[in-house]
Amino acid sequence: MTIQLKTMQGNSLLVTLIFLSVIAMLTFSAAVNSQLQQRMSHNLHLKVQSDEAADSGVMAFYTWLSADPDHWESEGWESLNSGDPSAQSYYEILADQLDWDGDYVTLTVRGAVQSDLDDVSNSLLRVSFYRSVDEGRIYLHNWAELL
Repeated sequence: MTIQLKTMQGNSLLVTLIFLSVIAMLTFSAAVNSQLQQRMSHNLHLKVQSDEAADSGVMAFYTWLSADPDHWESEGWESLNSGDPSAQSYYEILADQLDWDGDYVTLTVRGAVQSDLDDVSNSLLRVSFYRSVDEGRIYLHNWAELL
C-alpha cells in the first residue's frame, strides 16, 4: 500500500508542474500582449498630435488669408514654421508648396511631432480654399490627408 502512495505523490507533482508551466506561459503571453498594445496606443497618440499640428497650420494660413483681402492678390505668403524648434509638435507650410490658381489656392501642410530633434510622427495635408468674389468670403474647398 505504501508503494502506490509514493507513485501517486509523484504523479500529483508532475500534474502540478504542468499546470504551473501553462500558467507561466499564459502570464508571459499576457505581458507581451499588454506591451504591444501600449506601443500601439503611444503611436496612435503621436499620430493624433501630428494631425493636430497640421490642423493648426491650416488654421494659421486661413487666418492670414482671411485677415486682409489683399493677401489673396499679393500671393505674399512666406514659408511658415510654427516657431520654436524645441517644441514637441510643429507645423510647416512652405511657400513653394502653394499653388495659386485664380480663385483657388492649394497648400500642403506638414505637421510633425519630434523627440530629441528627430521627427517621430508626421502628417501631411493637402488643403484647397476657394474665394468667392461676389461675397468676399473664403471657403474650404477640399481637404485630403496624404500621410
